[in-house]
Amino acid sequence: MASRRFALAALAALLLIAGGCGVHAAGRIPAAAAPSALARIRAAGVLRVAIREDAPPMGFRRPGSLVPEGFEIDFARALAAALLGDPDKVAWVPAGPVRLLALDAHAADVVIAGVAATAGTEGAYRYSPPFYRSPVVLIARRGTPLTDLRSLDGRVVATLPEDAGAGAMLVAAARARDVTVLAAPKPSAEAAVAAVQSGEAAALVTTRALAPAWLRSDPQLRLWQPGIGDVAYVVAVRADEPDLAAAVDTAVRDLVGGPTWRAMLRKWGLPAPPSK
Repeated sequence: MASRRFALAALAALLLIAGGCGVHAAGRIPAAAAPSALARIRAAGVLRVAIREDAPPMGFRRPGSLVPEGFEIDFARALAAALLGDPDKVAWVPAGPVRLLALDAHAADVVIAGVAATAGTEGAYRYSPPFYRSPVVLIARRGTPLTDLRSLDGRVVATLPEDAGAGAMLVAAARARDVTVLAAPKPSAEAAVAAVQSGEAAALVTTRALAPAWLRSDPQLRLWQPGIGDVAYVVAVRADEPDLAAAVDTAVRDLVGGPTWRAMLRKWGLPAPPSK
């Protein structure tokens, strides 16, 4: 009996020591805490950025080129310099029409692809302060009578996946004035412009930043600015990566308004807001 009590006491002491060392009853060592998103990116030495490839001058590739260009591309490089100390530590990820899916699939760390902070998606994503603002505009054929939102009542307006924020603002502004705008989503800007040229759509809704590319493509097109507000372009990250979101927010605040940011705007022919 004494030997049995001694054995039980020894076993209890052993379990107490094992518990203090963090060993489970099953004998497994607990998994180490996963590194933070920012630590993971720094360890990898590269920032994966989902980008647009067909929206000049914001993000695009020239025919035959594998190198992306544009204001958003330069901004992504500046963000990489802020986070990793080197503007070349970037891996480009084509965003596709549903840009934030790159975050859902863990294919990208951030999305810089014409993202506008959209109400209702805050639970899944975190949005940085705006890195650029551009007014909502419509592109129509010359002679199309567009005078105010009432002139769009019952008419079809082509919308683009890469400019969902502009389309949403137009529809909301029209609804607030009891105007019915029939939004017709198009898979590409080329398809949207073709719809305007053929008369299928009265106009294409986009932003002032993107309009010049389509206006240059056809001298019969004109621009109309309805004065319903600006699209605020932001950097999107996953909501469950708060350390990365905080670092991105800080970098965006430091960049916007500064000399590097203004030089980017001049390079791509984008108007800068007036100095404060």
